[in-house]
Amino acid sequence: MKNLEWEWEDRLYAPKRSVNNKSSSKMPHSKGLFYSNKMERTVEYESLAECLFYFMLELDPGTTRYYVQPVEIEIPFYNKERDLCSWSHIPDVLVFRSQKQPCLFQIKASRDDISQFDHINKCCKRHADKQGWTYRVVYPKELTNDFRYNLNFLMSFTRKSPYYQEFIDEILDKLTFYQFIPIDELAASFRTKINPMFLLPVIYFLIGRGDINTDFHQKITTQSKISLADEVLTIGDFFLEEGNVDEV
Repeated sequence: MKNLEWEWEDRLYAPKRSVNNKSSSKMPHSKGLFYSNKMERTVEYESLAECLFYFMLELDPGTTRYYVQPVEIEIPFYNKERDLCSWSHIPDVLVFRSQKQPCLFQIKASRDDISQFDHINKCCKRHADKQGWTYRVVYPKELTNDFRYNLNFLMSFTRKSPYYQEFIDEILDKLTFYQFIPIDELAASFRTKINPMFLLPVIYFLIGRGDINTDFHQKITTQSKISLADEVLTIGDFFLEEGNVDEV
């Protein structure tokens, strides 16, 4: 069912151009797409850095909505004849998070070439300020290997299978008594009802949905300790605390 609450934003911030992959010969498989349960549509990405960031937004319960390539921003410059001209720049994603200002993000693979984007960043920030947004440059590939693994791992459990519902409430109820319990121990406590191996996807689904917390800085395994989700701290907060974001 289409989310009518965001119908106006869906139209206004629809992608302003098609995804391209000019560097695909140098970086094969850097272009792709996935189905977003949060956006109820297919989301395309042009780089592995974009893919990682969009996965984080998809899994972050604090993120309400996000729009890829949402706006065109005019970047002024003087040509050789010293005439004032401009070209259109399209930032990567506009993110709406609960109880936060909307934030316009530029996604970069590294900080090596950031100086040449100073003028673009200043123009993007001016545009964001006028809209009442913030503007940030983010570097998803600077995340630890374990954090990146967890994003990819949990994305494979975002679809809810019909049998999950039978166990979700009981899993969450048990976690009110067994805080910081290893995943395999929690799954084993259901052995009289279901093979514990079949309960693991339900637990991973709940972690990905934000109902259950674990340490995202450590690779998620069946020995990972879990607890009921902290309403204050989400996977998006973990990401932003990693030092992978520049406020412009």
